Amino acid sequence: MTLMATGLLMGLVGSPHCAGMCGAACAGIIQRAGGGRSALQQTLVLLTSRALSYAAGGALAAESLAMLRAWSEHVVLLRPFWVLMQSAALVLGLWLLIQGRVPQRSAQKPAVGSAWQPIESPVLTRSMFKPWGRVAASGALWVAWPCGLLHSALLVASI
Repeated sequence: MTLMATGLLMGLVGSPHCAGMCGAACAGIIQRAGGGRSALQQTLVLLTSRALSYAAGGALAAESLAMLRAWSEHVVLLRPFWVLMQSAALVLGLWLLIQGRVPQRSAQKPAVGSAWQPIESPVLTRSMFKPWGRVAASGALWVAWPCGLLHSALLVASI
C-alpha cells in the first residue's frame, strides 16, 4: 500500500514538472511529424507510446533488481560486490555533494560530438516512417530521457 501511495503522490506532485519540461518537446514532435492524422490523434499516439515505454521501463527495473537480489541471496560471491557497488554510489554522491560541481571528466566535450546534435541516420529519415510511426517511436524512446523524476519513479518501481 505504501508503494502505491508513493507512486500516486509522485504522479500528482510531478505532473506540473512533466507538463513544464516535456510539454514543449511533445508539441514540437507532433508539429514536426505533420502528416494526415489530426494533432489529437498524434498526441494520443505519443502519450500511449510514452506510457507503454514507462511501463516497460518500470517492469525492467523491477525485474532486474529482483533478479539481482535473488542472485545475491544464492550466490555468496555477489554479496561483497553488491556492498561495494552500494558503497561506491554513496561515496560518489557524498563527493558530488561536497564538491558542488560535476566531475571534470564528465564536463569535457566528447570527442565524437555533443549528444544534443541532431542524429542523422537512414533508419530515422522522414521517408522511412509514416508521421504516426515517428511520433510513436519518439514516445517509445522517451523512457531513455534523462529526467530525475522519471528515474525516481523507476527506482520506486524497482522496490
